[in-house]
Amino acid sequence: MRFYADKKKNLDKLFEKVESRYFSDNPIRLAKIMYCFWEGDQKQADGRLKIGEARILSLRERDLYGYDFLISVDADIWKGLSLTDKIRLAVHELNHCIVVAAIVKEEWIPKEDSEGRIKIKLKKHDVNVNVFRYEIETCGLYDGERKTLTNTLEWDRQALVRDKASKKKKKQ
Repeated sequence: MRFYADKKKNLDKLFEKVESRYFSDNPIRLAKIMYCFWEGDQKQADGRLKIGEARILSLRERDLYGYDFLISVDADIWKGLSLTDKIRLAVHELNHCIVVAAIVKEEWIPKEDSEGRIKIKLKKHDVNVNVFRYEIETCGLYDGERKTLTNTLEWDRQALVRDKASKKKKKQ
């Protein structure tokens, strides 16, 4: 397996556009993220092909290269993705990257370690439903999967309601 930078910077540009559009009010904007491609198949623990991966760079790498996270993508699969699927992959991988921060005077302020590096972590998937589309179309979801998705969607709906209410208060 070989990793390499995208010399044309198309990968960087797309991820940066996604970050500014979908993560504009998120402390991930405070992190420095390195993007690269890999050649060769990588498999997940369950045997499925891996398309992309986000990881925290080691402290040594962070100090030497000035980046906090590395997001790498399978070059061959990337070439075959539609723009919509590339955006979805970027949103997915960026969702893994967390900057520990607090809002002070309406501005994100990152927490730092003893060496002055921003504190970061990786977020695990918060919704896991391992089924086939055809299976859902023909049989529906299992109760546990339905509850997982229903709870997630309800939590998202409540968050949107809270956000709208807080924006209304700010305007008044």
